[in-house]
Amino acid sequence: MIRSSSLILSALLFTVCFAPSTVSAENASPAECATRFHAALKGEPRRAFDAIKALRAIAREGDERLPGKLVMSPPRVRRDGDEMRALRASVDLAKAQGRPSWTASADGRWIVDRTIADLTDFIDQGPAPFLCGGVENFVSVLGAYLDRVSAGGGRSLGELADAQAVRTRRSIAEAGAVMRPVPKPRYAPDLRPIALVGPVEGLNPAIELRRGYDSMGAGRAMMMAVSQVGPSVSYGPRIDPGLPMKVETQIPLASEAERLAAIDTLLSRASDAGYLPKAAAVPARTDPAVAGAFRPVLTRLATLAPTLEGPGSPVADQLVRRHLLAALSDLEILDYLSAAERGDADPLLAAISGTFNAILDARRKAMQR
Repeated sequence: MIRSSSLILSALLFTVCFAPSTVSAENASPAECATRFHAALKGEPRRAFDAIKALRAIAREGDERLPGKLVMSPPRVRRDGDEMRALRASVDLAKAQGRPSWTASADGRWIVDRTIADLTDFIDQGPAPFLCGGVENFVSVLGAYLDRVSAGGGRSLGELADAQAVRTRRSIAEAGAVMRPVPKPRYAPDLRPIALVGPVEGLNPAIELRRGYDSMGAGRAMMMAVSQVGPSVSYGPRIDPGLPMKVETQIPLASEAERLAAIDTLLSRASDAGYLPKAAAVPARTDPAVAGAFRPVLTRLATLAPTLEGPGSPVADQLVRRHLLAALSDLEILDYLSAAERGDADPLLAAISGTFNAILDARRKAMQR
């Protein structure tokens, strides 16, 4: 990498080599386009670029609003390859506290700093007759360098988030299963084959239970006796073929609101089943103020962790407590991965890309007659 020269010099080479030599009759003249484009740069491109300064400070120092670690302790359980990679990625994202991974690389820091410096020179430049020429090449060169910073190896965040979403749904289902009350016997038919047909020749129930007894003959006799009873006797609830089959609905976890709803559902189930006392300092519903806060899922879990994980946890049943904490931990891991996938973990690069798009849009409008 040649650090002594600006990235903008590379872009200018592209401008000289590939700038169009003719102007379409449908477009404005180069001088007219340059005047319009120079004025347009002070509008949306300038506003998009001004947002970079604050984000640049966060990229260097981190965001103090983030906890800097996972607030829920991940349980030591078996995980497959993608689930393990998802856990490690979430731990790294939590430790970074909003700092993107490229800040640990000297080359990454130089590319970002150089890109911002060249954008500053471009937006602050004075009027020039051919200002509209080579803009796409300029943005393309800077974008190619920026791609070297944002590119990562291995599984993408989207793939890890998908794998973690599957695991999280499974954890929520398991937590709900252990909190479900034990069903009471409610079907005990009085009519059984032996009661209907009476004693069957060759069948001795007491002998049938003996180890090593050959019951083939007695079994055949029993089957014949049952077949003689006919299909009119029901030994369980019948299935109506006219009814639609039961379809399991997938728990939605794509948005922060849906993940908050999943947390509320878990706590409500624990409370309704009696595992979470009503007097416990654990609200079953998310406060509206928390729902509108920065990273509401992390905020909600941060208020729950000290109470649920501490030695005086209100959830006394160890099995329920273990599955409840595992589901909440998986929700936190998924929240970090989902936020990183949509760009929240690296808003600086997103702001730079937004500035690129604003420049191209301003130039496209300036070229129109």
